[in-house]
Amino acid sequence: MRKKIFKGTFILLACLICSVIDSSFLHAEEVQVSPSKTWKVSFQTSIDQNSINQDSVYILNDQSQKIDSLHLELDETGKTLAIENTEDYPASKHYSLHITKDIESEDGVAAEEEVVLPFEVTVTNSTAKTRTFTPESKLFVYDSSLDSNSIIGILYKGHTYTILDESTDYYFIQYGNGRGKIEKTEIPETKEISLTPLQQAATYTNKMMVTTKRANVYTAPNGDSDVMASISYNMRYPVTSHQGQWYEVHVGNQTGYIKQDAVADDPGIPILLYHHIMDEPIEDGYGNNKMIVRTDAFQSQATYISEENYETITLRQIEDYLYHKQNLPRKVVAITFDDGIVSTMTKAYPALENYGLKATQFNIAGRTFDDLSSAGFGTIGFQEMNEMDDVYNYQSHSYSAHYRLSEDHTPALVDMNYSEVLNDTIKSREKISQGLNEEDYKDVRYYAYPYGQYDEEVLQAFPKTGITLAVTTRPGYVHMGDDPLLLNRQYVYPSHTMKEFAQKLEATY
Repeated sequence: MRKKIFKGTFILLACLICSVIDSSFLHAEEVQVSPSKTWKVSFQTSIDQNSINQDSVYILNDQSQKIDSLHLELDETGKTLAIENTEDYPASKHYSLHITKDIESEDGVAAEEEVVLPFEVTVTNSTAKTRTFTPESKLFVYDSSLDSNSIIGILYKGHTYTILDESTDYYFIQYGNGRGKIEKTEIPETKEISLTPLQQAATYTNKMMVTTKRANVYTAPNGDSDVMASISYNMRYPVTSHQGQWYEVHVGNQTGYIKQDAVADDPGIPILLYHHIMDEPIEDGYGNNKMIVRTDAFQSQATYISEENYETITLRQIEDYLYHKQNLPRKVVAITFDDGIVSTMTKAYPALENYGLKATQFNIAGRTFDDLSSAGFGTIGFQEMNEMDDVYNYQSHSYSAHYRLSEDHTPALVDMNYSEVLNDTIKSREKISQGLNEEDYKDVRYYAYPYGQYDEEVLQAFPKTGITLAVTTRPGYVHMGDDPLLLNRQYVYPSHTMKEFAQKLEATY
């Protein structure tokens, strides 16, 4: 059984043994791994080493290779757990750390809880050269997307920041959950410095806050210290510790502090789930079908998303966010459609296209052909999919696993064995990718479980299929630290009022 994911705050660091996690691992193109590494997991509250089952601690890479020759050591505070590997790490880009703890359930019965931490690493083995800069006047920090001019913060003069990377026009720094960029023309001088492996170690956390106003970043946890930077309003920002009325944050590899009254807890990111859009479901005999949303209701919802200035994001952005490679503002939403029904073209597409909104379709590959199919409610084909790729991107909803067994109504995917799951999923990725204009095979790497159901065998097989993120029908929102293969979504039903729809966007429903 899949145990719940740890939602507490922790920091992933590397110890100075032979090598450590590079501070630029979050945007590395290649992964270099070497033996004798130690990760430190720092918890906000003390834990008892006796509550941790040492034999059950392991690390998985994205090929499901398990690393279980691990040594655990808890420090005297009970807040820092060192996990040392005694064998070579198999080369990989994505890893997840799994720790099983003994807990007492609400009814007093002993139980186990699994802590899961997804992360991504590149390892460096020696002192590195980098550059720093000290602003002579305030500098605007822009979102790191090359085509983005959104200001996400300000750096103030007299404080030194570390450069992670550069392009023709910009320097990139560590900022928030990813990187920010600064115009090179605004920085007249940089200084080369050497960093030890320990200095290169990055500090990241699963504890996210949202700025409720422009948040000044102070050099010390008191209002009399210098303001080194400010974080824009409506930004999701990671905090690494909480000291009284102050949160510790990091900007440009420098430690700073923001006041508690400038932020609120991050309620999570909504992924909306739709199936079918219809003008008059009652008159057409589908009045009791909660999967069908009226066309005028969907139009109103699209209008609301636009007028309330929500940004529609892709699953790629959510994946990057979960791996600490993407900054996201508070008002974002992902829109998804399951099954590839024709109404996504005739009813949903016009509304989405009118407002410049983006969405993801999960298509059943075995029912997707060159053009429209009339079976059932009808499904779109590759011709229509390519014509709508300004709004939609297309992902997998299985190849032939979207049905229930006649005997007991078990979903076919759950009934499949390991090899069948592998074959069906890989086949679905191949067919969808081959039918699209987009040539990059890896673009089809997200999945919606048929009927929202899965089992442990499915979860074990998925990393070998190339699927890196999957969504369920379990209600809820996406939080930092969630298992990328078990993301929550929010159904939109015909019974939902506009007030309830707004609450879903606000992640308060």
